[in-house]
Amino acid sequence: MNRLWFRFTLALVAITLISVAVVSVLAQVNATAQFGDLFARQRIIAQSVLIDALAEYYTVNGGWDGAEDVLRAALPSFPRAPGQPGSDGPPGGGRLRGRGATSFVLADPAGRVLASTSGRVISPTLLAEQLAASLPISVDDKVVGRLLVSSPESNLLAEAQQIVIDQLRRYAIGAGLIVSVFAIVLGVLTSRALSAPLAQLAASARALSDRRWDVRAKVEGAQEIADAARAFNNMADSLQLAEINRRNMTADIAHELRTPLTVIQGNLRAMLDDVYPLDRAEIATIYDETQLLGRLVEDLRLLALAEAGQLDLKPRDEDAHALLRAAAAQYQIAADAKGVRLDIEAAGVPLLVRADLDRAGQVLRNLISNALRHTPDGGAITLSVEPLGTHARLRVTDTGDGIPAESLHHIWDRFYRGDASRARASGGTGLGLAIVKGLVEAMGGRVGVESRAGQGSTLWFTLPLVV
Repeated sequence: MNRLWFRFTLALVAITLISVAVVSVLAQVNATAQFGDLFARQRIIAQSVLIDALAEYYTVNGGWDGAEDVLRAALPSFPRAPGQPGSDGPPGGGRLRGRGATSFVLADPAGRVLASTSGRVISPTLLAEQLAASLPISVDDKVVGRLLVSSPESNLLAEAQQIVIDQLRRYAIGAGLIVSVFAIVLGVLTSRALSAPLAQLAASARALSDRRWDVRAKVEGAQEIADAARAFNNMADSLQLAEINRRNMTADIAHELRTPLTVIQGNLRAMLDDVYPLDRAEIATIYDETQLLGRLVEDLRLLALAEAGQLDLKPRDEDAHALLRAAAAQYQIAADAKGVRLDIEAAGVPLLVRADLDRAGQVLRNLISNALRHTPDGGAITLSVEPLGTHARLRVTDTGDGIPAESLHHIWDRFYRGDASRARASGGTGLGLAIVKGLVEAMGGRVGVESRAGQGSTLWFTLPLVV
């Protein structure tokens, strides 16, 4: 199953079982080490006591006759396997049998066997490796014998250890089963809680793909899922806004095209019906309308390229003051004809910006043209520039009626006009400020407006300074 809840639950159970297995293995290893330590300490203590007892026996008796009794008496002091006979049995019970029994072999310094607690017939002489493993018995710094301890300690350890390990294994299996049940329940509940918001988010995405722009995802669940839902809602808002803008733009383009087309068609029909004479004046009227259509199409093309980031820009170092002077010179005659003063506030020191000369000039011309349309006769337009951090801010300020507060956020929109009749009468397409915004952002700047009704307006844009 490729479901999130199933995979999450499976992973949780697997982690649980692995954890139980690791704990079980570590417990077994630790038990083995502890048992080994215990038997080793017991053996060392018992051997030391037995060596001392044998040395004392040799000193008292002057030989090893009867030393087998000393060996047998020492057997209960050594570790023995569970279930083996104790030391309080009948005489002769010291001859322990079974894989857990311990036996002693007493030999002289040369390795000849003198006594043994083993019931088996042993070799009369210790083998070389047995002699090397035997313990010396010294009296007055002289080796008088050797003791070989034959203790199947590994068997003793294995039997005792196995009992504990079996118990540990049973406890681990029981704990694993109990914890696995809890892990399954917890995994199902947790994964369901995680997957439910994701399923709802997927349903919202499918609804959005069906062009249901008003659908939004619920912001719930874990922080990451809630963040994903917020990001989805932001994306849905952007898509809905883009769809609204697309519809509005389509309607606006249709509206803008309809007016000149209606004029052209009406004049041509009137000429065909001999209502209007076929003379140069009527043809000039039709030609003016075709020019308006041409400007509208070119503005739309330019705006589309700017918004798509496909403008062919040629940025280079330009003096911002020179840009202001060049743009003002192109509109000086139009300003004089309207009685509007066109001022430039420029410092003597060049202020270099990184910009495309033609596009920056087009931005300034659009702003000056817009200011001229909204500045009454006898007013003034001021062009200025100032450094602002890593950018230079270029401003076009007029003394017109200002922009209403409700229109400030819309002046950069396509086809937006505060006064539609004035813009259309002046031949405007309603795209000038939208083009300004697209060109400025393409050159790495941004646009802004400052205005209060009745107090004029300042439209500004920034360009990167040359570092």
